[in-house]
Amino acid sequence: MRTSLNETRLIEKYLFNLSRSREEKQKLERLIQADSGLAKKVQLQERAYQLIKQFGRKLFKKELNTIHQTLTNSPEHTQFQKTVNEIFYS
Repeated sequence: MRTSLNETRLIEKYLFNLSRSREEKQKLERLIQADSGLAKKVQLQERAYQLIKQFGRKLFKKELNTIHQTLTNSPEHTQFQKTVNEIFYS
């Protein structure tokens, strides 16, 4: 368990560029190059972060579209719609 946690911290330090010095970053890179298992874990962790980021963007876009639909199609937001039209279309 402890080794796994330390490895995860090491991977995150590398992926998020959290090294304190250039030498430390180079040391991490050499360690990853020397250990194919660790290199694979770095790849997998990086892919996981990419997917999480992508999912977050899709979710955010969906929420923004819902807000947009509410503000542009709801009768109770008629005054808001008029104000926006006056600002941008007059």
